Amino acid sequence: MASLVETECPAPASPGHAIRLLGPLEVRGSGGVVEVGGVRRQAVLALLVLHEGRPVSLERLIVRLWPFRPPANAAASVRNNISALRKLLVTVDGVCIETVGSSYVLRLPPGALDARTARARIRRGLRLLDGDQARAAGVELRAALSLWRGGLLPNLRQAGYDWAELTELDELWLLASESLAEADLRCGRHRDLVPRLKCLVRQHPERQVLHRQRVTALAGAGRPGEAVAAYHEARAALRAAGQTVGVQLSAVHRALLDRTDATTPRLRV
Repeated sequence: MASLVETECPAPASPGHAIRLLGPLEVRGSGGVVEVGGVRRQAVLALLVLHEGRPVSLERLIVRLWPFRPPANAAASVRNNISALRKLLVTVDGVCIETVGSSYVLRLPPGALDARTARARIRRGLRLLDGDQARAAGVELRAALSLWRGGLLPNLRQAGYDWAELTELDELWLLASESLAEADLRCGRHRDLVPRLKCLVRQHPERQVLHRQRVTALAGAGRPGEAVAAYHEARAALRAAGQTVGVQLSAVHRALLDRTDATTPRLRV
């Protein structure tokens, strides 16, 4: 599955994160970027990062790295990569790989992982949005989205490592994008939202929320004709995805038609 953020160009992430997962895998030590060579080694580290603080068994690592037919030396390969990663991570403050029985645990200090920071800021943004604090919510959600640096782990995905954990992070990005659009709508930024939502709808035509937001933004920007056209585009896209138009999108369309009817001069007969 292609990443949801391949065509996005967010702001650079904070340089304070020792491990950056939301884009190409990057590790920063005391001397700068630490080169993690080899796709297999990067995959082992990525799996440990995705489960940071939790034990990942040797058997599970083997299954995730070779889902169909592991080679005879699979266990030795994983152990060798773990050993190499431990040497690489020596220069990264507070980061280490512990052995717990037949499992491995990646330990990270607070603030070391970009994905953890993103989750925390998205949670705060959603709480603020629920509390009708749209402007403050927008600050948190923008900060979270700025941590994404394009597609997640692109070289690993190209090698076939398209794990469910990555799909979950893609969905988190999409939730944050939709929530930020909602916050901006509540702040009256309809005109600014139009091009962003057009792009998002093109990438994710199955998302009813995005269609509803696009129609709303066009109407609020004083473009009712385009808003009606966007609704019909949405209906066609949802039909192609095997969906029917939801209640919220229908309500926006009805309100748009009512407003258009109220402002359209009637011809005298």
